[in-house]
Amino acid sequence: MAPLLPRLATRTATRATTPWICVECRVLRPPPPPRRTFTTTPPHPVQLQQDPGKTQNLHDNSYNQPATNLSHNVSEAETDHFRRVEAASKSKQRRAPWMREGSDAPPVSSHKVRSAGAMTKGKLLTTPSRMLKLILPLTTRDVNKERKDVEPLALLVHPQQPLSYLERLIQSELPSLPGEKGERAPGVTFRAQDREEESLG
Repeated sequence: MAPLLPRLATRTATRATTPWICVECRVLRPPPPPRRTFTTTPPHPVQLQQDPGKTQNLHDNSYNQPATNLSHNVSEAETDHFRRVEAASKSKQRRAPWMREGSDAPPVSSHKVRSAGAMTKGKLLTTPSRMLKLILPLTTRDVNKERKDVEPLALLVHPQQPLSYLERLIQSELPSLPGEKGERAPGVTFRAQDREEESLG
């Protein structure tokens, strides 16, 4: 007895090659073409959008040259590339809603004349990288009259980080306090306050 697979292969081969007769018109017709189980499509090239910040493969680019041919002279292609990157970054800054006026300036500037009690409350700002910038004044209740010279503490925090992480981060930046059992980290508490309470108080 022959195996099953060779028998099926010969049977399907004879079926495909033998002609058949139409019942209605009684005309001898050739066998139908075998059905293909899958089809292939011609490849279509996909054109990617060019990033202006990506360095092009230019022949006169210094990154494509060997070390012996490098010089400190900037080529025209590199100058054009820098101009494109600068224009793209400026347009992104104009379109970004979190880029407010004066957000790139430091919280304590040397040329500004500030009062001693100007920085008494912290600030929470957003950054272009979707991080939170927390600015905390280090001196709010003391007798130091030169509080304007003490720069506040600026921390970058992810929005999904817990408050316990922020507490340890603040404690690591503050000096330790003397206690009964030696030095200890200062206590940090967080309290939610309504805007109406802030305006009334």
